[in-house]
Amino acid sequence: MPPPWAVFMSFNDYTIHLSDIFNPWSSSESSHKTIALPPFPDHIAPHSGEVIYVSLSTLFLDHDDDYIVSVTFFGSKLSYCMPNGYSEWTNINIPFSYDIDPHVVYSRKDQMFYLLTTGCAYMVPLDLKNNRNPNFMRLQFENFPLIPQHEWEVLASCLRSDYIAESSSGERFIVQWYVEPRRLWWNRARINEKTKRFMVFRIEDEAKHQGRRIIATFTEIFAFSLETILFRGKQVF
Repeated sequence: MPPPWAVFMSFNDYTIHLSDIFNPWSSSESSHKTIALPPFPDHIAPHSGEVIYVSLSTLFLDHDDDYIVSVTFFGSKLSYCMPNGYSEWTNINIPFSYDIDPHVVYSRKDQMFYLLTTGCAYMVPLDLKNNRNPNFMRLQFENFPLIPQHEWEVLASCLRSDYIAESSSGERFIVQWYVEPRRLWWNRARINEKTKRFMVFRIEDEAKHQGRRIIATFTEIFAFSLETILFRGKQVF
């Protein structure tokens, strides 16, 4: 969820509320803006406890009359609504053979949402205003970094999260975040995580797309040894 907005849900009636509680320019609690979204319909409500990511098509809700709110569930469930227009929730049917990554990103350049399938095999552009059918485009990664084989083996044992990021100039990147899980024993079992590495791939211009395939070219690598607790609260958008 992009700052300053946060999302809250009532489990009594399954309504969602957006609030700019993190707005640094709000002088008091009474000045915070709260927007009520419609309740989930019956066929979505049972999954509402699985909501893990909410994305907005704009940060300035007061200046965009047709902004979109998308909600991603575990697996292959994605719903959206347009609070100032068609305010009911619409479900996007993702084929069950694909599990989607929850981190849906809105591209201000293309004015559409993008998501990744789990494992980063496909990138899916979603033009929710004009075309509700998802278009699956296979990702082909090229120019992998030259690192020792044992480093690749270490990365293979890590947990990986994939993110789409867009720069201010409109370039899109895929950021792969490798986390090394470690079990610590302090009177009880506890899982701690250590950031091992970031890899960044640039998504080539659409003119270079070959049919339904997208080229993602390696651009940069970052190695870290700091605990992820130092990055708590930081997100990639």
